[in-house]
Amino acid sequence: MNALDGAPSYGCPQAASDMEETALRGWFTGADDMAIKLWIENSTSDTGEAHFQVKNWRYSNYGHGDGQGTFNGNGSWEYQPRSGIDGMEIKLNFAKGPAPGSPDPVSFLIVGGDRTHPVLFEDVDPDTCPHIVMKKETKHPR
Repeated sequence: MNALDGAPSYGCPQAASDMEETALRGWFTGADDMAIKLWIENSTSDTGEAHFQVKNWRYSNYGHGDGQGTFNGNGSWEYQPRSGIDGMEIKLNFAKGPAPGSPDPVSFLIVGGDRTHPVLFEDVDPDTCPHIVMKKETKHPR
């Protein structure tokens, strides 16, 4: 958001309020080789389990571009409305990955873009653009 008039900042992702969960399945990649794969097991049933895998994932206290504080992991995810704000978010529940005693990992991602070009980005102060922005890939990342 533009701090002067409240208008969206040019180039910053905006939350999407009508994204279907099915558009989010697959790989998303961002800067510093950060990546997440979202999928549903037993997707033919109404009670499929939502899983994720992350590579080069950041802790919440990361320094942008510092190359430190990353890990690989996995767990389950939930697609839910943002609390008190328009839009949807993904909540990551880590089963494996963050080292014991380490800072909390980035575990909430805002859903943006549209059905054909979804993006995931960190929830930050609305007056600044997020450092973590991941775009959906059409193929498996490196």
